[in-house]
Amino acid sequence: MAKISVRNLQYSYTNASTRETVDAIHDVSFDVSESEFVCILGASGCGKSTLLYLIAGLQNPGNGEIRVDDRPVTGPGPDRGVVFQEYALLPWKNVRDNIGLGPKLRGIPSAERAATVERFVDLVGLTGFETKFPHELSGGMKQRVAVARTLAAEPEIVLMDEPFAAVDAQTRITLQEELVKIWKATRKTVIFVTHAVEEAAFLADRVIVLSKRPTTVKEIVCVDTPRTERRLDEPTDAQVKVEARLMRSVRETILGDLEAAG
Repeated sequence: MAKISVRNLQYSYTNASTRETVDAIHDVSFDVSESEFVCILGASGCGKSTLLYLIAGLQNPGNGEIRVDDRPVTGPGPDRGVVFQEYALLPWKNVRDNIGLGPKLRGIPSAERAATVERFVDLVGLTGFETKFPHELSGGMKQRVAVARTLAAEPEIVLMDEPFAAVDAQTRITLQEELVKIWKATRKTVIFVTHAVEEAAFLADRVIVLSKRPTTVKEIVCVDTPRTERRLDEPTDAQVKVEARLMRSVRETILGDLEAAG
């Protein structure tokens, strides 16, 4: 049984300016196994984030079905944690209290909550910054807090919406490497939205490439390169081949749009 099952998913919305109905997602189906790391890849505006929010239960599909552990998704739930592109930290709370928010809301006793926070502070490399407030942190550190806060709530599934898009290139590489270490340590099921082929080739077990809108699954690419052989600074030949295939798939979508417009 799949951990996440998406079947014949469709989603439309009304454009606020034109009042026209926009078919954002036409027919999307795929499965994600437990502990699998899946990237959703596609050109800007193809519906990647919309698909993620539907899985999170933050939006409702028009037709089709999303199931987690064979139970239908009807709204947000503690089994799914979301890391947004924006850090969404509470500015009046320090690192420790931001990370401990989920356990506190769940009524976890203070001693157990403190141990959980300490574990995830150490896991994301923030030891020594527990009393710092968001305005005192760099962008990369804020995103580490956001990841730790999501993990501390103990979701079974982590949904990530281009979480490293706003940081500089070097910080992004560091965060990608740290994320893989965290995933190996926690074995969470992860769905990670990105528009960067090199990021997908480095992070994923499989990459779901989306078409242009109205969105369908263009192809699903398995990344067979062993994780011990993957590099961000000097990609291996196997990585380069995966990146080339992903780039070709995305470019076919973009060129198709340009040909249709021309």
